[in-house]
Formats: sequence, C-alpha cells, structure tokens
Amino acid sequence: MISRLALEGWYSDSINTLHEALYQDDYDTLDKVLGALQEVTRMAMKRYDGIHLPELDQIILKLANKLHNKNIKTKASPRKSILLVSELYLHGGHSRIVEDIIDLMSGSCVVLITDYIGNYANGRLRLGEIYNRLEGAAVITLPEGSNISKTISAINTINLVSPHKLYLVLHHADSIGYTASRAHSVNGMKTIFLHHADHKPTLGATLNYHKHLDITGELLKNCEDNECKNCVLLPLYAEDHGANTLGIKCSGIRFASVGSRGKFVFEGKLNYSERIVTCLKASDNSTFLHIGQIEQIAIENITNTLSQNGIKVDRFYHIDYTPSVWQTLKKNKVNILIGTAPYGGGRTAIEAQGAGIPVLWYNEGISSIYNAKNLNWFDNESLRGAIRSVCKCYLQYSKGARDFYLKNYTVKNFSKTLELL
Repeated sequence: MISRLALEGWYSDSINTLHEALYQDDYDTLDKVLGALQEVTRMAMKRYDGIHLPELDQIILKLANKLHNKNIKTKASPRKSILLVSELYLHGGHSRIVEDIIDLMSGSCVVLITDYIGNYANGRLRLGEIYNRLEGAAVITLPEGSNISKTISAINTINLVSPHKLYLVLHHADSIGYTASRAHSVNGMKTIFLHHADHKPTLGATLNYHKHLDITGELLKNCEDNECKNCVLLPLYAEDHGANTLGIKCSGIRFASVGSRGKFVFEGKLNYSERIVTCLKASDNSTFLHIGQIEQIAIENITNTLSQNGIKVDRFYHIDYTPSVWQTLKKNKVNILIGTAPYGGGRTAIEAQGAGIPVLWYNEGISSIYNAKNLNWFDNESLRGAIRSVCKCYLQYSKGARDFYLKNYTVKNFSKTLELL
C-alpha cells in the first residue's frame, strides 16, 4: 500500500531520511526518529483529511523490531487488559470511550498514559478528576524522559502486565505508543486499534490488528478502501438520562453547541460568531448556550459580534465544563443542538438525540450518526432553512431523534461489540 503523500517531495524526502537513520542502532538516533515521526505526522494532519500513512507505519515496524527484547518471553494473562492512551481529558468523546470501555470491562485493567508531548510532566495537564472517573482501573503515567526512554518504559510495562488485550487509544502522532505496541514480548496478546473519529492522518492505522475499530460506517469504509484489515464498527453509546418532553414555539428557542476550541473557526463562512447570530435572529427572545472550553478571546469575539448586530449579549451564555452533556442540555431546556464546524462531535450528537433534541448538523461527509438526514447545513443560509424545517415539525423530529438513539446507541449495542473483540 502506498499513500497519496508518497508523491510529494517533502514527505518522500522525510521517509528516505528516516530509513537511512534506521541503519543506526544507537538510542540517540532512535530517539530522533521517534521525534521525527511525530513531526511528519503533524505536518500531514495540517494538510489532509482521511488519508493513511503506510510509509510511516513501516518505520514504526522497523523501530519496534530494533527495540524488541528477544530474551524476554511472556504469555498473555486472561482477564487482564491495558488501555494505552496518549492523554486524557475531562471532555471529549475520545477520552470518554476509555471510561466506557473500563466501565464495561471484566477483569483487571491498566490505563497506561504515554504523555508523549510531556503535558503532564510540565503541569499543562493534570489528572485530577480523571482518577475518580477511572476508578475501575490502575492508572500509570510514563515518567518524564526522552522519546526512547518512554518507549522502552512502555514496552517493559506491557511485558510486565502481559495483558490478554491491548487497546490503542492514541493520538495521531504518538510514535511512543505505537512503537511500544509492536515491540512487546507477550505471546497471545490481542491488540485492538481504536481509530480517531476525525480520521486525520495518523500513525498506526495501516498496521495489522486483531480488530480495527471505527465509530461510523463511513469511516470504516474509508479504512477498508485503504486496505486496512479486520475493520469493525464500534457504535458509540451514552448513558440514557431520559428525553426532553418540551415542545417548541416560534419565539424563545433555546439553541446550544458543544465543543472545545478546536471544533470551531472564527473566520469565513463557518465563523462561529456569525452562526450564533444566525440562530438568534431566527427566533425572537431565543438564547444560545455554548458548552465546552473556549478562550476568553473567543467569547469576546462572540459578544462583540452580537453587539454589532444589535443583539443583547445576555442571550448568549457559556458553561465551561460538565460531566454530562445530556443532563446539561436537559437542565437548560435546550430545544435544538447546532452541530460544530468544521469538525463535528459524534458523541455530543448521540447524547442530544437521546434526549430527544434534534441536531442540525454540519455536512462534512458523515451522516450515519444523525437521524434527520435533511437537517444538515453548510453555510448560514442553509442553517436558516434547517431551523425553519425543524420548527415546522418539532415533535416529530424530537421523537425521531429519541427513537434513533434507542435503536442504535444504547449500552447494549456498545457492550455487545466489546464482547466480540
């Protein structure tokens, strides 16, 4: 398999340089290769969506072969699992999947955090509440050190625990985690790859696994089309907190969006501030709630844009963090969820629909997680049309959203898939 990037000079030159470096065996060189893998992956992420990086994965395999300790042989222990993760957050669907897997897992579990960027070591991130939310697992963070020292530490931990299953829930550029997952000495261990929902270029996607998990049918097909093996659909789930029983009026609509800063832009046709204005102008006395961490400068951008359009700024309000999007949407009596753009939030859409809240979703090519296929938008004019459509038949859309959740995204569907892995 050859990626489309192989025809680009900067990428092919990087691959050749890395292959030449791997003629050396000293740790200083291997440390630099691990760092270079991260940089090349980040460059690919900035330029492309939905492509794979088989050439970098071959570098991962060569690295792993050099670091594999042939003198160590161990056998996988039944009812033991490791979730190998890069970082964990209080918000975001990727982190919540880790919690969901632990909650439904039988046997003992270790969460091994690579901290490959060093955010925990330097204090930019803190585990804090994460420990409470992962109370069913032992949490280990790799100590501060070089790329190569962290990789060796991760390999040794995997060998020591000797799990029956190793789940990879890694960031795209986490060369430490992906290399360690191939350099272990555990005979009979099953490695399960969870592909990040944004499908940005990532390390590891083209390697062979016991199972390769994607969370939507569209993403799964993309991987199969790129010759990925053993692909399985893992339907997300959110705990059922019941449905809203609200109707809707022509005035006073309560809108909401959910997401951190990376989900939004403040320029062009997808300008978040202008999108909020569009919603608030569509209904007299309406309000708009943002749930999620965004910088103060972004909030000021929103409020300034509202003022410039003659809209009272108190019609917009913000909740920085919530342990349950579902319950927060219900508590604030939200009528309509506006999907984020340019990047959507799959888990948020599922929670909103479970609560009986119609989702007006940005059309980025993924439609299977939404009940109302016609409520998509791509600019503010089409968003206005979607708002008009949902207001005409609100109760029908609300019931459809709830029924869609019950059919596709309950814990029963999620746990059934996990049992088959």
